[in-house]
Amino acid sequence: MSSWEKMKEFFCSTHQTEALECIWTICHPPAGTTREDVVSRFELLRTLAYDGWEENIHSGLHGENYFCILDEDSQEILSVTLDDVGNYTVNCQGYSETHHLTMATEPGVERTDITYNLTSDIDAAAYLEELKQNPIINNKIMNPVGQCESLMTPVSNFMNEKGFDNIRYRGIFIWDKPTEEIPTNHFAVVGNKEGKDYVFDVSAHQFENRGMSNLNGPLILSADEWVCKYRMATR
Repeated sequence: MSSWEKMKEFFCSTHQTEALECIWTICHPPAGTTREDVVSRFELLRTLAYDGWEENIHSGLHGENYFCILDEDSQEILSVTLDDVGNYTVNCQGYSETHHLTMATEPGVERTDITYNLTSDIDAAAYLEELKQNPIINNKIMNPVGQCESLMTPVSNFMNEKGFDNIRYRGIFIWDKPTEEIPTNHFAVVGNKEGKDYVFDVSAHQFENRGMSNLNGPLILSADEWVCKYRMATR
């Protein structure tokens, strides 16, 4: 059983959409997220859960910096750990990612509708054109459905050649509708350049015809822009 299938059992059908949005935000924290925001999100999940299940959701309300959702056997399904320097680590289904939270990181971007697909912070348009010069990569970009995993290695290699470091993969769940039993797993590649994370998500447009019309092309965005792009797409 997947992590979402386990967590979904905590909520009745009328609360699952709101719970999903909250869990998305927990897994992809916007710029400027504070400890109080994290407490609030886990407290919201507690209020949305069935009676009795809220005891398995630990919100850090009493000052601890560990937040989690436990299954019926007290095994961790999802957790967030904060430290004193703003490192926010998410663990879910064996996947771990650390976000470096700071108010200085593009304040307000999470409230902005990102209408563009290529960031202006780096030469994203040139990067995309160079990727397309590889016939194998270009074919996958032109026919993106189900290609995200096969693109991970060649895109990672390209980013390494272009001077990105701390290259890793970022996965998200995509639901066509809140009642869908099993979501689509989607992956993108993240790398750091000059102290800032960027996401190469060159198969994102596979979701354009699945109710996410603003995902209308390959994405090369800052990590904050990318989160905002998907948040707006799934509303």
